[in-house]
Amino acid sequence: MLKRVLAIVTLSLLTSLTAARAQDAATMAAAMTDKPGQYEYRLSELGFEETFGFNDTARAVIRLYYAKWKTGRQIMQFAGAPVPIVSALGKHYNPDPRTGGVAPNYSSYYYDPWVAPVAYSLLGVSAFGLVKATIWNRKQLYHTIRQYRTSRQLPTQVTPAMLAPYLRAVAEEDNRRLTPPVAVPPQK
Repeated sequence: MLKRVLAIVTLSLLTSLTAARAQDAATMAAAMTDKPGQYEYRLSELGFEETFGFNDTARAVIRLYYAKWKTGRQIMQFAGAPVPIVSALGKHYNPDPRTGGVAPNYSSYYYDPWVAPVAYSLLGVSAFGLVKATIWNRKQLYHTIRQYRTSRQLPTQVTPAMLAPYLRAVAEEDNRRLTPPVAVPPQK
């Protein structure tokens, strides 16, 4: 009996907290401006979800944008980091004619033929990461959520196929959070 009462109280508490959270998020999202200040969109993923995640679709869009933004930043960092190493490995100094070719001439150097293609390829991949991080950044997310809040339509770059895994994850998370604990039958 006590366990049933606890289960019912827990379920009602979780339901009321979720409803209050959705109402707070809706009022915050209603205050979204056309030209936001930096403090309004420079939030963490959790901060965005708490502030502007007024329904499941908005929370899924936030997760999608953050995943794409983080991926772009990681591509940019990991592809751009080896460029100085490649340049250092491929750099050779010409021999100094004053010493008969024994010592290197530090004012005259050349690169191996493989350095330029490798370095430019890495920079190209890094530029791809920069473009991806720029397209899917937090300011764009702010404007997307604002547009979705007012018109209930998402931009064309957010396709249903891209959004589906994030919607499933949000729904599963909600189901786990709202599922009441199962009453254990009394043991004899």
